[in-house]
Amino acid sequence: MNKIVERFKYAIEKERLSHLYVISGSLGLTKQNLVKDIAYLIFKHHKDYPTLKHQLDSFNHPNLVYISGEGQSIKKDQIMSLQQEFSKTSLVSGPRIFIIEQAETMSTQAANSLLKFLEEPKDDDTIGFLLVDDINLMLPTILSRAQIIRLTDTFDDSFIQVLMEQEIDIKNAHFIASLTKELNEALAIFADQKYMDTVEFIDTFINWLNNPRTPLTPLFMTISQALYQDKEYIIFILDTMCQIFLDILHLHMNQKVTYEFMMESLLEYVKRIKSDTAQRVILRLQDQIKNLRLPVNISLQLTSLALDLESIVRNG
Repeated sequence: MNKIVERFKYAIEKERLSHLYVISGSLGLTKQNLVKDIAYLIFKHHKDYPTLKHQLDSFNHPNLVYISGEGQSIKKDQIMSLQQEFSKTSLVSGPRIFIIEQAETMSTQAANSLLKFLEEPKDDDTIGFLLVDDINLMLPTILSRAQIIRLTDTFDDSFIQVLMEQEIDIKNAHFIASLTKELNEALAIFADQKYMDTVEFIDTFINWLNNPRTPLTPLFMTISQALYQDKEYIIFILDTMCQIFLDILHLHMNQKVTYEFMMESLLEYVKRIKSDTAQRVILRLQDQIKNLRLPVNISLQLTSLALDLESIVRNG
């Protein structure tokens, strides 16, 4: 947290702030407190006064718009209100900030409206913060316009190191760290044959990316047969695929990747897989993950997914 705040202090002093940040991590209150601290630094740099901190604690600053979910999602009309507000001339000089909490819950219409808003020309003092619990559910077209800050990086790195000290290889340490943060549960997962089968399916998919002219359907049929009673493992496979393509997208954008252990392969994929293709794959995988949380025919769903991924990767 302190390192992130220091990073922003430096960016503010050097006038190198980006227009959009995605802050990712599972601790909602931590993300909210962090963005308040950052907003305070930004506004303070322009003009400090005694009530500034109090205004930001209650999201009551005249140049700040805070949006949270209505019900279970962010609605289109909330984003439209944001657009309207920022189209007006502010009564107070200085930077303007918008914060969207649980941004991954935006409806498709809301996400598209936000994209349109981001594409509109604005002054250099407009800065947005999207707070997300699960970055894999965000539209890649939005991520491509943002700087990404992961609050879980430090803890994940430490836990991965702990797992490696338990003689778990670096790849499985990364995978298991995304499933649990409890050591005993992590060791149980590593000893579970279903988990090892799941990793083998992921490895087969990674190999397919080296030769996407071969059919993908047999792999997905095998997954549906082997894991039809373990839907969470199927979702884990798709989440991992999503992360691989997110890393490809990040390399295109010269950003840090999550799966550094497979950097050599990722650098090869970047040569063949365009950023637009990676975005389309991520969107398709995100849709599939959402569908699998419903009572659906897993075999039919995965067969359809395999055909779509074949088409996107080959023709992208």
